[in-house]
Amino acid sequence: MTAKQLVAQCSNIRKWQLLSQLEIDEVQHKCYGKREEPKASQDSLTVKVEVQWSQSVVLPCQYSQGLQDMVTVKWSRLDLNPNTVHQRREGDNLHNQNELFKGRTSMRPDALDSGDFSLTLREPKLSDSGNYTCSIISDEEETKLSDVQLHVKEIPIWAIVLLVLLVLLLLAVSGSLLFHFRQYLKLGKFLKPNV
Repeated sequence: MTAKQLVAQCSNIRKWQLLSQLEIDEVQHKCYGKREEPKASQDSLTVKVEVQWSQSVVLPCQYSQGLQDMVTVKWSRLDLNPNTVHQRREGDNLHNQNELFKGRTSMRPDALDSGDFSLTLREPKLSDSGNYTCSIISDEEETKLSDVQLHVKEIPIWAIVLLVLLVLLLLAVSGSLLFHFRQYLKLGKFLKPNV
């Protein structure tokens, strides 16, 4: 059966798998008046992101095809309940957001126009380590775009010890300088000649 015959009949959907994606789009457009949004590969690679002692971290998610219909971008972590980390349609929709992420997530204002659905997570914590999924939802169908594995590293013990020692050293030097400066001022009063 050719693509032209399929368009004429607008049936036998099982045969679509033999057609190219361009032919399928053409059939759907002619038969149903709309084009299907291209689907991202379900075998997308997991991106690994590591962060240590940082103000924020960006979890990448890009979508290169144009969006025909209004979609919802959803970042989730399936090991949490509720699993929503961040959600955006026309604006941020955070009423189902997990409490762990309140006030700490954001996306670019032009995300839906640019296709850059990357998520910025402020003040990453050890408990933020996990697998994050970026997906788009249109007409109740969810399509996974990417998986990001975030690993928030602990600050090494030696760095904490070094920081504490530096603070103690700074306090000791400041105290010593203050003591000597105070002694110098007292000594200066006694050495002044009386007029």
